[in-house]
Amino acid sequence: MAFPSFVAIRAAVVFVASVGAFCTPARAGEVSAVPPGVSTVTVLVCERSEGCPAETRAMVSHLDSLGLPLLSFATVVDAGPAGGSARARYDAAVAAAEKSPTLANLEAARAAMARVPLTLPEDSVFALWVRLGSARLASGDEAGADAAFEAASTTSNGRVINLPSVSDAALARYLYLASAPTGARGRLEVAANAVGTLYVDGERYGETPAAVELAPGWHRVTVERPGRRSAWVAEVQIGATATTSVRADIAGDDGQGFLGTAIEGAMRGVEPPSDAAAALAAWARSQGLKWVRFVTLLPPDQTDAPGVPEEQVEDAEHVPWAVYGTWLDVGRERFVRGGPGPASLRIGGSADRLRLGAGVGYLRLEPWALGGGAHDHVTVELNVRWRITGPWSVDGRAGLMRSAQLYYLREGVFEHDVYPVAVGVRLGDAGGSGRAAGPYVGVHALVVVPLTEGGEVFAGWEFAPTWRWRVGVEARAGVTAGGLTAGAGVTFATGG
Repeated sequence: MAFPSFVAIRAAVVFVASVGAFCTPARAGEVSAVPPGVSTVTVLVCERSEGCPAETRAMVSHLDSLGLPLLSFATVVDAGPAGGSARARYDAAVAAAEKSPTLANLEAARAAMARVPLTLPEDSVFALWVRLGSARLASGDEAGADAAFEAASTTSNGRVINLPSVSDAALARYLYLASAPTGARGRLEVAANAVGTLYVDGERYGETPAAVELAPGWHRVTVERPGRRSAWVAEVQIGATATTSVRADIAGDDGQGFLGTAIEGAMRGVEPPSDAAAALAAWARSQGLKWVRFVTLLPPDQTDAPGVPEEQVEDAEHVPWAVYGTWLDVGRERFVRGGPGPASLRIGGSADRLRLGAGVGYLRLEPWALGGGAHDHVTVELNVRWRITGPWSVDGRAGLMRSAQLYYLREGVFEHDVYPVAVGVRLGDAGGSGRAAGPYVGVHALVVVPLTEGGEVFAGWEFAPTWRWRVGVEARAGVTAGGLTAGAGVTFATGG
């Protein structure tokens, strides 16, 4: 039977149940790395030195219901210049020491800690000192072990619970030193060339200049300037009944520094330093992200809240929290209020996996039967696509095809309606790769009901004029049992 000519209106439907294992969204929880296939992450901003456990639990629970991760704020803070590389070296040294707690590895982690221009949490410093004391004791260096245990004790104010796993001898020696009477306290006076926030052993002590009383012994002092990505750091030895004075020389270069205050400012409409946004955007692009959503959680009746909440969530105890946020537009390297909105996070756990589209174009058919000649067609199609992983997608299409030849407009034209169904794979995804534009190619198995079957290849270039919409041009060619096909068109898609 000769393949008849027709105009195509094609509706594309993708059924992805067979690839569900590949499409399962990343599960939630506070993570220290961006999960693969995620284009938008949420980061909880917490400025309290003791952390925000209740807020974290509430946000983790909320995101877990959507299959989304909560990215650790420390990961973002450490992503920029200065503090980023030093923190990465410190984390690597600590990881090596935890995996193999040899004296050499622990001494290397101690040296890395001294070079980190960031405020470190008390737990991190405390655990390192205790393990280092244990390793020194095992090596026979009792004086060095006592110095490490004393530093751990003064850092943690004599902590005796939740201790790292060390030998019984090391544990007994640490507990003896930690339980000893502290005696008279010393005084630390901190001045600075600019107003900054003072932290001692990870605990906040207000703004500089400041004077605080501390237990005698080793302490780690940091001063952070609002909107910066690194801190001024000093290690001091406080004497009993003595005064120790230090002066913090905080760099005036906004390319360094701690980000918490800058992000909170963005939530309140205060534009942060441009190079801070640029550095964050560069990191986000390297992770394949299009948006980074920074949020803070406050009680719903908070009087000094930063504007209108984006949404309200509850923790496991059903305590309500209002979510306030700012979005980093990675492509434009700037913070915006509202961004794509929380609803963009709710699509199957990854906002850019699902795409709904439509296209219009031209199709030419060369039937095997020479008597019929070539036939021209106008095509209109709908498309549903599901991204599997990276640039790979499952692409399926189905629809109605009808000839554009004028003589088919006579009576009986509806006898020539046929229904093609195409299912295949596509390589290349501008939205999924985090780029604003890009090429793609693909292949379909094609069935034209009730006439014939075959296959086609297609290629195109897709643009992203906005974060949600995609516009592209596409060409295709194929072979069926009834003849050859070739065509081109314009596509439109939305989703992610």
